[in-house]
Amino acid sequence: CSAVGAVVGLVAITPGAGFVSPMASLAMGALAASASYGTLALIRRTRLDDTLDVFACHGVGGIVGSLLTGVFASSAVNPGISDGLVHGNPALMLPQLVSVLAAGSYAAVGTAVVLLLVKQLVGLRASDEADALGIDLVEHRERAYLRDVPPAFASSLDSGASLALGAEA
Repeated sequence: CSAVGAVVGLVAITPGAGFVSPMASLAMGALAASASYGTLALIRRTRLDDTLDVFACHGVGGIVGSLLTGVFASSAVNPGISDGLVHGNPALMLPQLVSVLAAGSYAAVGTAVVLLLVKQLVGLRASDEADALGIDLVEHRERAYLRDVPPAFASSLDSGASLALGAEA
């Protein structure tokens, strides 16, 4: 869990790198990790499938980091930029918000196009049987972890025999 928090902190500071102070980067990381954790808790109560917590970590962390760059940007760190909100310039928040909305819209449209294409070609979900048996077993005929192998299949895998899941060995 702490590794995910560290990743979220790094995701959050990426847009602000070179524009905010080290102390501001710590605040950005902490705020983004909190927002990410809240998103994780919210997603867990829904039927949404956020595999590997990608949206909660990278999406929310990136959004928070981008917006907080507009809050903490400092011309003392980089003389070539405008100060952010905490340094007396609320105007920097608007371009940060517009960039977040533009990037989010682009990502949403691109994702929708790819999902529709994949859905038509191969489908978006594994079958219930494949999901119950384990995708590694069904798709790759191997186990990722011994604890993931149903007992009925464990002995056949250890002996080198193939699984009879609808395909020839």
